[in-house]
Amino acid sequence: GATVLNTLNVFFMHSTTTHSVRKNDLLVDPFLTPPFRIIQIGTPRSASTFQFQLLDAIVSLKSPTGLEIKSEHIPARKFNKRKLNKDIKQNFSFVYKTHKDLRILKTLQRQRKIHIFASSASLVPYAIYHQDRDRLEQCTICEIEKYQPLFGLSNKEVNMLKRHMELFSSIRQCCGEQMSKYEALRLSGCDVSNYVNKPDYPHCEDKDLIDIELEFHASPIPFHPNNPDLNWEKPGDCARLNEKISLGTGFNGRDLSSCEIDGIFAGTFQRSHKNGKVEEENKIEEKKKGEEIKLEKKKKFKKKRKGNKKKKFKKKRKGNKKKKFKK
Repeated sequence: GATVLNTLNVFFMHSTTTHSVRKNDLLVDPFLTPPFRIIQIGTPRSASTFQFQLLDAIVSLKSPTGLEIKSEHIPARKFNKRKLNKDIKQNFSFVYKTHKDLRILKTLQRQRKIHIFASSASLVPYAIYHQDRDRLEQCTICEIEKYQPLFGLSNKEVNMLKRHMELFSSIRQCCGEQMSKYEALRLSGCDVSNYVNKPDYPHCEDKDLIDIELEFHASPIPFHPNNPDLNWEKPGDCARLNEKISLGTGFNGRDLSSCEIDGIFAGTFQRSHKNGKVEEENKIEEKKKGEEIKLEKKKKFKKKRKGNKKKKFKKKRKGNKKKKFKK
């Protein structure tokens, strides 16, 4: 209600500068309560998935048994006002991740129907909390404490979340086609010695991924996988997915054709252009086929209609002849 909104406003003022909330700033009963309607927004590679999974884990922890929770990454083309309004009317919690800011989101948050969390402050300045990537890289599990006042997390729940997210971070950075760019290079046989001292270098070579997978799979906090074709879903996926990376597969299935880092990605993605071209050609081909099918249907319809007209005309003429004959 109003108490929550006022608290969030206080939280927002502090989060933009310190990324934390002091207990003294909070009003009575300030916590977000189920059903939760949460949208996570951030640009690609802004650690948006970490924030999304953390919010998903918190919602799972704080929701009563039996309450349905929807958790998904919604592509920009499917993320719209109609879907949001429909889901808000339903009696379930949702945590949605998207890379698109809709104009309606600010209004819905002002109406206390949803709450926005962001990993890109510039993209969504009105979010109630902005995750800072630099601070996240320096201390991943420290980030979890920032959510304690918002959701009324107990110390025990915070510790559970810390371990859960620590395991998730290792899997996220060290397994799958959206892994750390440094690990993608290392698995491809590139020299990564120039990167090992960077704050976001994941040190996957020092981790026992099998043990991490098994412990994460047994976590008391549910995990809802997204894009299992690209990312981890169950124990054994690290070995399967990382073999593909070692054979030259890069981010989201693109070619890792060099040992260079191109901005936020590793390698140069030649196949992405090729795939894009092939995809475009396929679309053109499908369109042509569709037009041909429509044309064929039109021809058949015209032929049928012409045939029906002839039949009617013959029948009518035959009837007229009979009438004349009778006369």
